[in-house]
Amino acid sequence: MIIGVVSGVLAILVAVNTLTGFNPLKEWISPPTSKNTPVSGAAGDSVAGAGRAQATDTLAGTPPTSPVRTVEITPSTTPRSTLETPDSPSTTVPAEPAFQVRSSQWDGPCQGSACTMSAIFRNDGGPGTAVATFFVLLPDRYTFIAKCSVILGYTEQNGFTNAGCTADSAQILTYFRDHPGGTVRMQVKIGD
Repeated sequence: MIIGVVSGVLAILVAVNTLTGFNPLKEWISPPTSKNTPVSGAAGDSVAGAGRAQATDTLAGTPPTSPVRTVEITPSTTPRSTLETPDSPSTTVPAEPAFQVRSSQWDGPCQGSACTMSAIFRNDGGPGTAVATFFVLLPDRYTFIAKCSVILGYTEQNGFTNAGCTADSAQILTYFRDHPGGTVRMQVKIGD
């Protein structure tokens, strides 16, 4: 494990030296001396000066005879905010409108074959428009006998708008003819 840690540290130091020319071990490595004894190479050649200092320099990525490259880093005096380009395109997708029904009402009793309805809507999403559909329902079932749709006006986020329409159908006329004094229900949905 220790060998792995040492190898990892040396690899980092070699990378720093290769990328920047800075040798962080330069002051720790003693210069080669004449007391180094020749070491026999693999093919029987004599390698002079293969002591600790030369081997460490070679591992650090700079041979002892190569010049040291100095890199000066000066802090920028330009504020970070001015480095960013204000004309860069935004990657934020605007939120879709999200209308909610806040209140709904009949605009008077149904007349003949038509029922007039209205509602107040709040946009809890991004700015935009939507379609509201008003349904006239039978009193005991979720069966509609008429419907109408209206486009809600452009509304900002957290804004309110009101809209209404008149649903007209032969089924409304037939229902009230067959059920004198009868009632119907209303439902409002956002979307088609």
